[in-house]
Amino acid sequence: MSNLQVCSLLAGLLVAACALLATITAYAQPRPVILDTDIGSDIDDTWALAMLLGTPELDVKLIVTDYGNTPERTRLVAKILERLGRTDIPIGTGIKTNDEPLAQRRWAGDFDLAAYPGKVYEDGVAALIDTIHAHPGITLICIGPVPNIKEALRRDPEIARKAHIVCTGGRIYRGFENGGMPPGDWNVRADVVSWRAMVAAPWSITTSPLDASAEIVLRGDRYAAIARSQHPLARIVIENYESWEYRKQYPEDASSVLFDTAAIYLAYSEEFARIEPLKLIVDDEGHTRISEDGKEIRCQLGWKDRESFDDVIVRSLTSSGRVAPSTELIQEVMAGKRQEARASWWGFDPEDSTKFLQAAINSKVKRLIIDRQASPWITRPLSGVSNQEIVLEAGTELIALKGAFRGKGECLLSFRECENVVLRGERTEGGQPARIRMHKSDYQSSAYERSEWRHGVAFYGCRKVLVEDLVLEQTGGDGIYLGAGSNHRPNRNVTIRRVDCNENHRQGISVISAEDLLIEDCRLRNTRGTAPAAGIDFEPNDPEDRLVRCVLRRCVAENNAGTGFQICPQFLMSQSEPISIHLDQCVSRNNRQHAVHLVSNPNDPPVGQLRITGLVAESDGMAGLSVQFNPFDAVRIELEDSVFRGCALGAERFFPPLYVQGLDSPGRPAGNLHIRDLIVEDNVDRSILKIRDRRGNGVQAVTGNIRLERNGQSEMIEIDEEWLKEMRE
Repeated sequence: MSNLQVCSLLAGLLVAACALLATITAYAQPRPVILDTDIGSDIDDTWALAMLLGTPELDVKLIVTDYGNTPERTRLVAKILERLGRTDIPIGTGIKTNDEPLAQRRWAGDFDLAAYPGKVYEDGVAALIDTIHAHPGITLICIGPVPNIKEALRRDPEIARKAHIVCTGGRIYRGFENGGMPPGDWNVRADVVSWRAMVAAPWSITTSPLDASAEIVLRGDRYAAIARSQHPLARIVIENYESWEYRKQYPEDASSVLFDTAAIYLAYSEEFARIEPLKLIVDDEGHTRISEDGKEIRCQLGWKDRESFDDVIVRSLTSSGRVAPSTELIQEVMAGKRQEARASWWGFDPEDSTKFLQAAINSKVKRLIIDRQASPWITRPLSGVSNQEIVLEAGTELIALKGAFRGKGECLLSFRECENVVLRGERTEGGQPARIRMHKSDYQSSAYERSEWRHGVAFYGCRKVLVEDLVLEQTGGDGIYLGAGSNHRPNRNVTIRRVDCNENHRQGISVISAEDLLIEDCRLRNTRGTAPAAGIDFEPNDPEDRLVRCVLRRCVAENNAGTGFQICPQFLMSQSEPISIHLDQCVSRNNRQHAVHLVSNPNDPPVGQLRITGLVAESDGMAGLSVQFNPFDAVRIELEDSVFRGCALGAERFFPPLYVQGLDSPGRPAGNLHIRDLIVEDNVDRSILKIRDRRGNGVQAVTGNIRLERNGQSEMIEIDEEWLKEMRE
């Protein structure tokens, strides 16, 4: 390599590094925290954990379960993190003090901790100590009894000089009015010795005692906003709340007391809190008493603006906004230490996340999860890479940026000559599907240059591709486009499964060149915009393109402005690779044109096979099967075990249920159509087959049988020369 080439390479690397640095530093860095929790008893710990995960100002380095049945608490935390896709956060199992079952055991169910993909430390105390040393100045959020903290101080007292405490605990004035003698706060009295040890250590402590935390209840519109939200954090909270052992003790339209959410807030802000330093001691009964001999602790004694704090809770669970990049996690991915990553590690911006998404894809991590945020991922055109699985979490929306996609061929996500690609949505029972959506009406307006190529997902000459469990809608072209690569390289070994292509501009799916293609259990519907406007269109652009071993199984094409299933090899020739397409157990319904339409090259048609088995065509505006320009020695068409029901009932009624049009050139009969056990349900007094033969070439190699069901009568038709003559125009 020359010196000039070296300099150019270094300059490029420097530019890339600066761009990454700019992305990472675009937001203020969040504060590192450890959460020490007795989650699984009172439900407020679950609210607090969800609030913590929805607070971009805080960066969770470790969650440690404390007090009681800590292994079960760890299992609960692990299930929550896995559901939320936050298995990047390590969990530590703290000191076990009893075997009591959790009040949230119904939700935890039989979750298998052994199969959990994240890091779980059996010695949570050791993990806590190590994490404090790794992040000097870290905040330790304690929202339960604290035997872990006492043991950590015994093992390593120096941690108190490298961290500070924010906690919920204590009772200062509340309940003592008018001579009252309430019990001490549970977090303190459950393990008085441990609290005393924590208070005695030389770290700063901020606490929210019952004086402030016992006021926190969400009611009315605020609770309803969380209860009806589809945000993942809100769903986790409400699921746990509804299955909580003590749920019936609280109103249906309100939360329980959310004591521990105060500590999450105080870990990064005190704007709405009233804080006062007090010298406190802990007595034998777990009371936190004011004493000149006590330690100075910053105590939240009330609220400056409780309603605004309540809004903070709601926002954190329902509308978390921007997400700052996680430098440490990105570095681990780039160093090859992680095989799975989340797109939000690179950041999230509800207005435009293109740079974050593209950086995440370019990391080439093996499994990239586009994690659900409070709002959709908005993006400009993206480019995919090889050897990567991209997973959109359930309910995640990947949406085209309004006003972008000005280029006539700009697609939302493109893969060019890539291999080993998986693009799929996460499946959940009864949940929202993952969606890829563009803005078709914008592209059809005068503000955009007319085009039919603004596809949702496009593959050009790719190999070993799986696309499944997605909705692709409102594109400016096709939902999915399978185009040729360089040198007419076809897509090979492609599977498209359980995909819903809805309301696209040109096609649900276009297949230009493919070998070993399987499309199954897909919906191809409501295509409107520009011709052909089909559910799916097989339409090569060049004689060297291929349609080889293409199978559609159990697919439904409905309500399209064009044909349900279109096969249009007009650019293939007799010397092209023979086509082989199989439509198996498919349904065509309410399309304005044909159910299945084969229109071939009228001058030099290709050869091959079109096999149609188990097709149901019902209420399509034109023929159940239309064949144009296919001579007797070209593509063999087999139609078997199918039903045409109420087809070709449009106003003009030019087409019958079956239509064959011959070549305009002389001397070559149309045909090679073989029908077996076709049922035609047609109550119109007309021929069920029309053969349009303007050149008088006739038909050849048309065989089979049809059962006609008409007005309650059944007639078996054996296809022979005499019957075919009657069908000719």
